[in-house]
Amino acid sequence: MIRAPIVVVGGHIDHGKTTLLDYLRGTAIAEREAGRITQHIGATEIPLELIRKQSGKLIEKFGFNLAIPGLLFIDTPGHEAFTTLRERGCSIADIGILVVDILQGVQPQTVEVINHLKTNKTPFVVGVTKIDKIKGYNQNLSLTDLLKEVDEGRTLYAQEFNEKFYKIMSKLSELGFDSERFDNVQDFTKKLLLVPLSSKTGIGIPELLLFLGGLSQKYLENSLALNVEGQGKAVVLEINETKGFGKTCDIILYDGKLEKNDWIKVDSKDNFYVTRIKQLLRPKALTDLRTVKSRLQVVDFVGAASGLKIVCSDPELISPGDELIVVTQEEADTLVDTKKAIVTMKEKGIIVKADTQGSLDAISALAKKSGVSIGKISTGNLVKEDVLEAKLFAREDFLYGCVFLFNQKISPEVEQFAKQQGIVVFSSNVVYKLFDDYEKWSKDQLARKKEEELKNAKYPAKFEVIKDCIFRKSKPCIFGIRVLDGLLKPNTKLIYNGKQRGTIKQIQLNNKTVSQAKKGDEVAVSSEDINFEKDIDLNVSTLFYTYIPSSQRGIIKKYLFSEYPDLIEKLFNLYDDNDL
Repeated sequence: MIRAPIVVVGGHIDHGKTTLLDYLRGTAIAEREAGRITQHIGATEIPLELIRKQSGKLIEKFGFNLAIPGLLFIDTPGHEAFTTLRERGCSIADIGILVVDILQGVQPQTVEVINHLKTNKTPFVVGVTKIDKIKGYNQNLSLTDLLKEVDEGRTLYAQEFNEKFYKIMSKLSELGFDSERFDNVQDFTKKLLLVPLSSKTGIGIPELLLFLGGLSQKYLENSLALNVEGQGKAVVLEINETKGFGKTCDIILYDGKLEKNDWIKVDSKDNFYVTRIKQLLRPKALTDLRTVKSRLQVVDFVGAASGLKIVCSDPELISPGDELIVVTQEEADTLVDTKKAIVTMKEKGIIVKADTQGSLDAISALAKKSGVSIGKISTGNLVKEDVLEAKLFAREDFLYGCVFLFNQKISPEVEQFAKQQGIVVFSSNVVYKLFDDYEKWSKDQLARKKEEELKNAKYPAKFEVIKDCIFRKSKPCIFGIRVLDGLLKPNTKLIYNGKQRGTIKQIQLNNKTVSQAKKGDEVAVSSEDINFEKDIDLNVSTLFYTYIPSSQRGIIKKYLFSEYPDLIEKLFNLYDDNDL
């Protein structure tokens, strides 16, 4: 069984996010928001029946056999002041809709939402809105007929549509996305889909719904797998006052189930504790979490995926972004106090448990000498609270996600609990072995983190063009180069004479395609967008540098500066001097 995909709707202010959902719901929430600007995160469930009704014959045309129960939409604010709410929405979504006004194109908050989606590795579809605002729009045409008119390009509407639509595609290309209008896409895994639509007339919305549901079901089946009877897991979106119920928590339940009177553990940034659900309030179908009291249903049971409000003990201790998980009465008891946070962190580091104070003194001295931070140190057996504290410390630094256990035994129950929480227990009756084992583990963890963070990074490189090896001058140009420094990889943007100029698509060495070229290598490279007749003057310069996006420069400096210090310093100065 699979749950409804969670769909985040994001974009620049006033590009039509809430209006799009209003069309589906038949509501006017956008009109009720202050200044017609969304102020809070909302959530709306769109049932499968509505998707089938809207999409009709399109389901059969595109070969999607929808089995999802529906779609759960999260509407995020577009105003620049609400960046944390957008980030929160993107972090829990399975798939996203990037809403772009065809008249305004890609704007600052559009780029910010894209970055949030990329950070959370959330796939998305672009909804190009307000196509009815272009002069000459014929509301009597279907989307198929409208796009036929656009492709023929004879009308003023078609000309303006194409100009603005391809401007959006060009900007997305600059941001690293190969995008295409949905009806021209052959391989949905390689192209970013753009769906033209109007939330005023409804054109394009059936196609958008179909592709959101169909692509989610086809490519995200594993992440949508639902354990119907499993423990409920949820994320807090907002805390607010609901008339008749007092302070409530707006949450997204993304796995398992919630029941009235369930105990839940709340994981926040600095604390964790348990509380109990007093009431579950679920919006009626096609209504939003921001809806009025009369449209909320008091229920005893809710299954994932759902947006709902909960009434619980001590709501003042819960914050937006906190994670909730259902626990048993026994598990709740192990957290000691059901009304107050158990731990307020002061020092960050490793949890240490030992048999005597003398042992603690020895471990403390060795830790200081070794540069190992200790967060909490005490005598006694390792208990579940210690494991949970280690989990909190790990949020500050993943290298703190462990426990030193000296000359103490660990019960099978606590050992299993530590594994479930992802906490490593180093146990020994030789104090030096604890530190040796930790050092080896730390190196392994750092190596994995480095590999993961550099996996998709753009590497620094400097190369010169071999003048008598220009094999083809454009579309694509093919030319020989000599790598002078760094590491050159395919799909890397280039800088020539202080300006961005093209992208390396392929590298060949001895007529064989290779994944990289290092210092001293002489290779042939190709580029679709470099023109040696128009863009390059080898009499001025034969040197090219790679372009590293600003979002990756910190990672590159962190991991590669020791290997390429002069080159990285040169590149970063070049970026600063030319505002790149």
